[in-house]
Amino acid sequence: MRKQVWQYQCEHCGMKSTAAWWVKKHEMGCTKNPKRECGVCRKLLEQAQPKIEDLIALLPAEDIRLIEVRLQDPEAFDCDMIYLEMALTLSAALASLKEASGGCPACMLAAMRQDSRDCGSASWVSLFTGSLGGADHNFNFKEIMAECRERYREGNHLGGAM
Repeated sequence: MRKQVWQYQCEHCGMKSTAAWWVKKHEMGCTKNPKRECGVCRKLLEQAQPKIEDLIALLPAEDIRLIEVRLQDPEAFDCDMIYLEMALTLSAALASLKEASGGCPACMLAAMRQDSRDCGSASWVSLFTGSLGGADHNFNFKEIMAECRERYREGNHLGGAM
C-alpha cells in the first residue's frame, strides 16, 4: 500500500526528513548556513562563536589553486615537492583554522563548506580529509568532536557518556 508523506528539505545543504521540526532545528546549525548558530561553541566549548568570514579568510584558496596549476605539468616540476608544499600549506591552514575557531570542529567544517572561492579541482573538505603528504593536515570531524566532548566532561566533572 502506498502512502503519501510530506518531505522537508534544508535550504542550505539539501538534507531531507519527514519531520519538519528536525529540519528546522538542523537548519539553525547547518554548516552551510551563513547565519548558523553553533551549538558546539555554545554548549560544549562554552565560547563565543567566531565569525565565519574570519575563518573563511584563513583558507589559502589562491595558494592551493596555484599549486594545482603547477601539478598540471608533471615534467616541469618535481611532483613530490609540490605535494609536500601542498601538505605544508594545508597543515598551516588547519592549525590557523583550529586556533581561530577555538577548536570548534563545526565552525571549522562550516568555513570549509561555505568558502565559495575556487581552490582548484577539489573541495576544502576533500583536501583536508585526504591522505596528501601525511596526517598532520588531516581534519577528522568525529575525532575532534570526541575531544570536545571529553574536555566538556572533564570540565563539568561528568564521567558518563554524553
